[in-house]
Amino acid sequence: MKIEIIVSEHIMKKVSPYACECQRTKISMEEKTGIVFWRKKSGDIVEIGDLLCEIELEKNIGEVKSACAGRLAEQYIEDGGECTLGSVLGILET
Repeated sequence: MKIEIIVSEHIMKKVSPYACECQRTKISMEEKTGIVFWRKKSGDIVEIGDLLCEIELEKNIGEVKSACAGRLAEQYIEDGGECTLGSVLGILET
């Protein structure tokens, strides 16, 4: 089974120190970008809870952990690449 690794609203809210001010300043989270720093590479075997990558936004970092055991099959955004809310970072195969 293939599972998409997606940048969730939870990650963007956790990472952004200004998330609670989005409505007041009329800046939506969809417009915020983060930088992806991979901690695993394509082909790596992962367990539940393994750190796949970190997303840096503003001055904070959010962690993206594996929701299942399997293999990191693909990375759609390269290390140091930009992502936004809803971006597909890669694929896990179980």
